[in-house]
Amino acid sequence: HHTIPSYPNPVHPPSLPLPSSHPPSLFLPFISPPASESTLLLLFETARLLSSTFSLSLSLSLSLSLSYLYLSLSLLSCLLSLFLSLSVSFPLSCPPLFSGSQKLASIGAVPSTTEDPEALGTKTVTGATMTMSSILNADDIKKALGAFAAPETFDHKKFFEMVGLKAKSSDDVKKVFLVLDADNSGFIEEEELKYVLKGFAKDGRDLTDAETKEFLRAADKDGDGKIGVDEFATLVKE
Repeated sequence: HHTIPSYPNPVHPPSLPLPSSHPPSLFLPFISPPASESTLLLLFETARLLSSTFSLSLSLSLSLSLSYLYLSLSLLSCLLSLFLSLSVSFPLSCPPLFSGSQKLASIGAVPSTTEDPEALGTKTVTGATMTMSSILNADDIKKALGAFAAPETFDHKKFFEMVGLKAKSSDDVKKVFLVLDADNSGFIEEEELKYVLKGFAKDGRDLTDAETKEFLRAADKDGDGKIGVDEFATLVKE
């Protein structure tokens, strides 16, 4: 017969939890619980609708931009056409490219190498050809030019009297002015005044600078540097 010895305060091993068929849930703040199938379908439909809406907005914006561009180009084309038509109907005035005898030769006041000398002192007004000899007596013009053939001898008062312009009517004085206004500006400028005697006959001499300035000073009452038709008529009748 054997006796099993006993020990005081035997130590029992700790109890372990029994295995479970379901793992314990983890509740972490940054991990969402698994979504259900209906939730996923709802999210998918929402994303699809947002994508369709964005595509529609983009297409609409592009269409509107193209429409505005087309309208802008159409308006620009209309304005350009209008400008061109107005330019043809009313040509823009440009400053003269020549001065002195070059300018006057280009508009027929002094002869050029290719111009008919008989065209001098000729002006087409309202469709009719007008010459100094049709307004004034050719012999009187010839005598007056001969009297002032020497430089620094020109006297506008005596000249107008010798050609018979002082005795002419206001209409005839205006016709003479139109012939002398070589560039049809409505005025006789200083550079035209230098060649004023050529307006009476093709063999008329050029006035000197001093004669030109004195002629302009006597006629230019308003001081604008050119002679208008009224100023010319007043000068003739002095």
